[in-house]
Amino acid sequence: MVSLLRRLAWRLDWLRAAPALALARRSAAGPAIERDLARWRQCHELPTSWNDDRALVHLLAVFPEFRNLLEYRTRRENPILRGVAFRLRKPVETLILDIGELGPGLFIQHGFATIVSAERMGADCWINQQVTVGHVYNRGCPRFGDRVTLAAGAVVVGPITVGDDVTIGANTTVVKDVASGAVVVGPPSRVIDRIEVIGPAGGNVDPRTRATPVN
Repeated sequence: MVSLLRRLAWRLDWLRAAPALALARRSAAGPAIERDLARWRQCHELPTSWNDDRALVHLLAVFPEFRNLLEYRTRRENPILRGVAFRLRKPVETLILDIGELGPGLFIQHGFATIVSAERMGADCWINQQVTVGHVYNRGCPRFGDRVTLAAGAVVVGPITVGDDVTIGANTTVVKDVASGAVVVGPPSRVIDRIEVIGPAGGNVDPRTRATPVN
């Protein structure tokens, strides 16, 4: 009986994901979607035996933040199909992605109460919850390099540039340019040496990797 219910649930997941699958397959952003999918598979340690369609259905069913990302990637596709797809699988209402140029491989670990309004965000970035990225009045919004980590509660605003491999710590506010490889913590915000970082993150592609302390 349990096995039957599981099969029925899986069939229902496939049916609800079918329009989103069609969007992903036909989208001009296909290469970016493939990289997103690979990153999310890695971060959530999905079985390697699953093909891409099965992994995509699972992510759509279990992780609403992934729906937001796919909605962003397919924003120029058929509006009717998009309307159906994201009514059947609703994105997180309080997660807003307003990014002029978004590289592949974005991972959103928790997306509630998060707005990202950026001119550019590079490849393989990582975003946690309650992050605010945006404008200062009408002076512009940030540009991010590759492999940037934005920890919970981070605030990055204004026409600034954040380099590659940067980690912005929890509840840290950044209003000035940040050099590549820096770790910024606060308040008050300050740049620290990467060897001081013992906890998660550290600006790596996968922030779950722990930095090794130097004796």
